[in-house]
Amino acid sequence: MIAFFMPIFYVFLRQREYFRRSSRETQRLLAVASSPVFQQLEQTLVGLPTIRAYGCEASFLSEFDKRLELSTSLAWTKTVLDQWLLIRLTWVSCSVVTIVATLVVIYAKDLDPAVVGMVVASALNLSSELR
Repeated sequence: MIAFFMPIFYVFLRQREYFRRSSRETQRLLAVASSPVFQQLEQTLVGLPTIRAYGCEASFLSEFDKRLELSTSLAWTKTVLDQWLLIRLTWVSCSVVTIVATLVVIYAKDLDPAVVGMVVASALNLSSELR
């Protein structure tokens, strides 16, 4: 069984490392992009009477929209990256379940039904454990 699981385990480790690097960088960029949004919102709320007095609402709103759009696009990138990992982990767990089910069918005569049930249940539980 080790021969079957070593390539899958290798793929899992590579995908996890790739995700960690990408996720760390995306999270950093998201934090950097969100800071100006909150900063401008705070400044706008403090200076709201002055902004209204000079009629500069449109320029402040335009600037806020630009900053918010950047922050939202990075948040969307983070969400897509998380979904990418979920798809890869689901593929790994499906591969393990397929291999276990195939081996159970091949060696059905030699295995105790209780052991078969435990092995298949453990393989199915793998997808939630990998997250």
